[in-house]
Amino acid sequence: MSEQQSSTLTTATDKGIAAAGEKFPETRDNNTRIALAAINQAMAPTTARLIRACDPTAADCYRNLGAIVPEMMELGRVVDCPIKTRVAIFEFATMMSDSEIVAARKCHAEFSALDTEAQKFSGLAAFEKYTKQLEDITEKHAAGESLHGNIHFRTRDDISRDFRHKSSVLQARAGVYANQAVELARPVLQRSVEYLAVWLAETEQAEREVSEVYGLPFHPSLVWKSVANYFSQLMTGQALHLCGQSPKSMFAAIGVNL
Repeated sequence: MSEQQSSTLTTATDKGIAAAGEKFPETRDNNTRIALAAINQAMAPTTARLIRACDPTAADCYRNLGAIVPEMMELGRVVDCPIKTRVAIFEFATMMSDSEIVAARKCHAEFSALDTEAQKFSGLAAFEKYTKQLEDITEKHAAGESLHGNIHFRTRDDISRDFRHKSSVLQARAGVYANQAVELARPVLQRSVEYLAVWLAETEQAEREVSEVYGLPFHPSLVWKSVANYFSQLMTGQALHLCGQSPKSMFAAIGVNL
């Protein structure tokens, strides 16, 4: 990581929260300001244009990126940013402190335990419970036990309602940890946005210099285009919107592998 990136990340938490998407609606307008402040716009004009085009406050945000920043397109389409690429980009970056990682892992562990328990009361589980009840009663009756005895039969609706209420309780408790993960993710999202802004700008500058040496027009590499697409997803909230509620998947969407 360069000195510029290190300095940028060190002061990231002092610049406010950069957030995007439904999980961070109240501070989403900070993304553009923070990302632009992190780069030399004169040396990386394409990156600067990309950042402005991803302004979450714009009504047509993200939909017209291809027209506003055609450099990020390849054969008329954006370039996907697979997990391997994201891991490589953040390999030498410190997005979270040790204490933040411990807290995030604890949130995920608690969330996963409750979520796993809630699955035991799913609609399918309720149906299996009802089916098993029928099988047990059938076996008892076949063995000679009277249906007028102590056999208790619960209706399918009764079992489904019971399981639905239990699942709701567990999911509500899991939601508490999901919300805690959101709070932990706020500053991490800011650092990720800022880190990628610097990476895109520095990569663009280096590629422009190479193009100039060889007397060729500037065309971003596939790597730049791929990271630019991922950056736009973070800026506009698309990455977070698609990641689900799991704390682990949420942090993975913003560049941290728990």
